Amino acid sequence: MVEPTLAEKPTLPTNVHRYGCVKDDIMFEVLDSVLTEAECRALINRMSPALKSVSGALSRLHPLGEQRASKTEYCLSVMENKRFADVIWQRLMDSEAFASIYKYTQREGCGMPLGLAPRLRLLRYEGSDRFDAHYDRIVPDEATGSESLITVLIYLNDGGGVDFSGGETLYINPENMAESVGVVPQRGRVVLFEHCLYHSGSPLQHIDDSANQRKYVMRTDILVPLVLVCGWMHAPSRGVAKYANLFQRLGYRTEVVESHVGHLFMPPAWIHAKSPTVAALESAASIANNDDTELVIIPHLISGGGCISWYCVERHLRQRGVRFFVPAMIFDSSPNSGKGFDVFEGSFDKILDDFTSTTTSPVKRWIARTVLKAGWAAVMLRWSGRFGPDPLQRNFAKLIIADAAIPKLFLYSSNDVIITAPEVEEAIAAAAAGGTPLDQVNFHTSLHVSHYLDYPEVYEQSIVNFLTKYVP
Repeated sequence: MVEPTLAEKPTLPTNVHRYGCVKDDIMFEVLDSVLTEAECRALINRMSPALKSVSGALSRLHPLGEQRASKTEYCLSVMENKRFADVIWQRLMDSEAFASIYKYTQREGCGMPLGLAPRLRLLRYEGSDRFDAHYDRIVPDEATGSESLITVLIYLNDGGGVDFSGGETLYINPENMAESVGVVPQRGRVVLFEHCLYHSGSPLQHIDDSANQRKYVMRTDILVPLVLVCGWMHAPSRGVAKYANLFQRLGYRTEVVESHVGHLFMPPAWIHAKSPTVAALESAASIANNDDTELVIIPHLISGGGCISWYCVERHLRQRGVRFFVPAMIFDSSPNSGKGFDVFEGSFDKILDDFTSTTTSPVKRWIARTVLKAGWAAVMLRWSGRFGPDPLQRNFAKLIIADAAIPKLFLYSSNDVIITAPEVEEAIAAAAAGGTPLDQVNFHTSLHVSHYLDYPEVYEQSIVNFLTKYVP
């Protein structure tokens, strides 16, 4: 096949970028000969039988702040095909366009892409079908205030009067809709652009027999991972932020959820149900313009509290219909084995000693120990009998057994008296028995949730090595 080559691209109009990015820094490339004529025909033939009409008159917030009607009319067919998505991604990586993709990830600090979303969408336009001006998908990033992902449009037949007339992808100045530039569809051509460019699919121009005027385009997206840092119970915000900063320094977007002791009593449906982080994740993966893009989440789970948080966050996302997938998990000072709370029966006094070791007053130490014992008794009572399994058993059953296919990194210590090395190693053994790809690091001397504090370089390098291996 002919090697993909950069095509001449039009000069983008003023104000096309939602956040005013300088034109020279905008991610926008046109690449020819990415797919062969035979591949384009095969995609049309394979996906056309499943085409269904999509129609919507949506009220969207125009960039100038007013509400305007936005009309969408087309036919849609969806196919999951990771192998073919990987083939296209490899061609993009081998092309001259990849330099722009890399530059974009450096600008946004969003980490190197994982590849293309395997969910391929075939869109067919005919008759009066159109797609009014819009931004593809709003992906809020609290750190940068911008979007993070890249749209991939693949034209499967020829415009310019060959297979159809009109149907150009227009990039528009929202302050002057007459100021626009277009990319003419060409079989095998790919257009790459960041989601926050204001654009539309122009209507077809019916010069001859309308039955022959059909535009076929395939849509997918470049996936960029997000690390969800799930903190330990009652962790100080600054303490959890250090982990978010670590991943941001490595080039990943991050979100944080915190944990507190009340989560030991609450049912999963209540935990983080109204969390701003869950809302942000839901918004990040929200389906706009009938899009089906998946969010990529790497959970970093610190102690039992972090595991409980992720168990509940994942549950909320799935119940709300959010499309996402998890390529890897990182466990810090966790998880517990499948024994649940019963594992603490013989070691609770040692744990109390550890918690109260910095309290110098004997009276205050006694009060603290009494309160902690009473609280622990209440937790044990809460999950006794028919109220089980307890949260730690749920964590083990879901994260270790059910999620056995997800690669995992275990960071723990022989000096941890809260979630001990034998506990973590029992979970590691269960994961290995289930065929889980895994790495493990025993820091030996660091205390519970102190591995990064005591061994920052080893901790960071362990994560880099793991993600390089399993999340290329």
